[in-house]
Amino acid sequence: IISCSQTEESKIKIGAILPLTGPYAIAGTDAKNAIDLALEDLNNIKVIYEDSQGENTKAVASFNKLVNIDNAKIILTSTSWISNTLYQQAIDTDIIQAIIASAGFQRSKDKDKAIRFTVQVKEEAQYLKEFLKKFNRIAIFSLNNDFGKLWADELKKEFKEKIVVVETRAPTDIDMKTQLTKIKAQ
Repeated sequence: IISCSQTEESKIKIGAILPLTGPYAIAGTDAKNAIDLALEDLNNIKVIYEDSQGENTKAVASFNKLVNIDNAKIILTSTSWISNTLYQQAIDTDIIQAIIASAGFQRSKDKDKAIRFTVQVKEEAQYLKEFLKKFNRIAIFSLNNDFGKLWADELKKEFKEKIVVVETRAPTDIDMKTQLTKIKAQ
């Protein structure tokens, strides 16, 4: 029995960069819970979690730690802006990048090791577009990052005549009164 047990060093190390705290913590916590549930049946994998807090600079530091210190060869990334930020770094370090919760992920290379587990904004947007068809005036209020911009662009293509105002917010913004006031005025 002892000879068949697996040591921590022999386990496959997967790094997971998730927003475990901050404004997107609910998504990161849900992802972590799902991963932990899946790991109950797998004893040859060790997931090392890092908290990006939904911020690119923290995600880059986490990526460097996971690759250089923890020696992870697979990095799971979450949220479009973080997956996009780490994309080239994953290519440069020959890391497999597993991408979740990243509808705005933009693959730009032919020779990468990115595995995407999320549909694109275009596919996601079909449902919202169908719902919005019944409205005569539409306001777009999106995140001011690649995810939000892709969503806004997708809606602008479909509803250009109906859009009365476009407002954005930073991912870290808490007070959005100014933008909501502008939207309400339109």
